[in-house]
Amino acid sequence: MQRLLPMLLLVSVLLALQACAARQPSPDHAARPVPTIDHIDFSPVASASQVLLVIAEDDTQHATAWLLERQSATSTAPAPLQIVMGPLPACVGARGFAPPGQKREGDKRTPTGAFPIPESFAADPSFTSKLAHRVVTERDSICEDPASPNYNRWVESTDPSLPPWTPAEREMMQLGLIVDYNRDPRIPGAGSGILVHTADPGPATAGTYGCVGLHLPNLRAVVSRLDATQRPMILMGRRVDLVGTPAITR
Repeated sequence: MQRLLPMLLLVSVLLALQACAARQPSPDHAARPVPTIDHIDFSPVASASQVLLVIAEDDTQHATAWLLERQSATSTAPAPLQIVMGPLPACVGARGFAPPGQKREGDKRTPTGAFPIPESFAADPSFTSKLAHRVVTERDSICEDPASPNYNRWVESTDPSLPPWTPAEREMMQLGLIVDYNRDPRIPGAGSGILVHTADPGPATAGTYGCVGLHLPNLRAVVSRLDATQRPMILMGRRVDLVGTPAITR
């Protein structure tokens, strides 16, 4: 019996070590590094004092957003941008970002680039904004037909039999920002209706049809802070396309 005790003790130790190892997180579940804005080229938004930055680390629908603002400068050079919100979870097109200049209608990709944010919208008529603002109803939509003269324009239907918004449309249209993409000039087929709207950008998100999605509380905070006098813009794309000197323009 005395000879068995050391062997039993060794087996118990080995089993304990195996159980401990089984509880260790796998690489797939290990904590991921917090996304940063290091090495991003902000030259395309040099004229903006407020910038909504949206970065994807890969070709999926998952992204991260920050709101940045310029502080007062003492020279003629633009003041540096500083983070005032973020990182915030975000989602983009179900097929990720389109490479610069390659966004197409219906491709479920979000355009890469730097674009002005001229306007906000909300279904709640009591919501106020420091941007040009529109109150939307179930008669409102953005024309997605490249053959239409109203392509990529906000239109209001006069059809009395117009069906109500679907639950997904109702969520999307409750609050958002209009991105000045492919609006002047409008290129048929280059993409339409690019918005920043409400979404649930969690791990299970299916992504958007080409817009940027943020949780409602985060989006409300962003929209409320943006000010037309600060010439707000959005800079968005895969990290690899936003570092260095990316080939992106307005």
